[in-house]
Amino acid sequence: MRKIFSPWFFSAVILLLLVSCTSISPLQGHWVLYVGKTTYPVEITHLDANEFMLFSELKEISGRYQVNEKKMILLKANQPRISGIEFELNTSNNWVITNSPPAARLSMPIFGATLVQTQ
Repeated sequence: MRKIFSPWFFSAVILLLLVSCTSISPLQGHWVLYVGKTTYPVEITHLDANEFMLFSELKEISGRYQVNEKKMILLKANQPRISGIEFELNTSNNWVITNSPPAARLSMPIFGATLVQTQ
């Protein structure tokens, strides 16, 4: 009887599956931003290697972000007067706002707000 598939074929298929699974960003998806006792739904979509779009009902944090190691930095906000927002990844794999504009430019103070991924 003749072999239909070689062992190399199965190795190539497994490698292809591994590469395609690792290219899916863990940031992409549904999140919740906790600002004090208030929560805001957040959607993150992957743009390219290390850039993402973040959309939220709290419009001041919406925009294009760059992720480098354990920091997520706002590159271009959807609101022109907003800049300087930075998140840091904490030990619980949540993102915490560690830098933000003064509360006077925002609808509320957001420093220390936590972004948690939903299931």
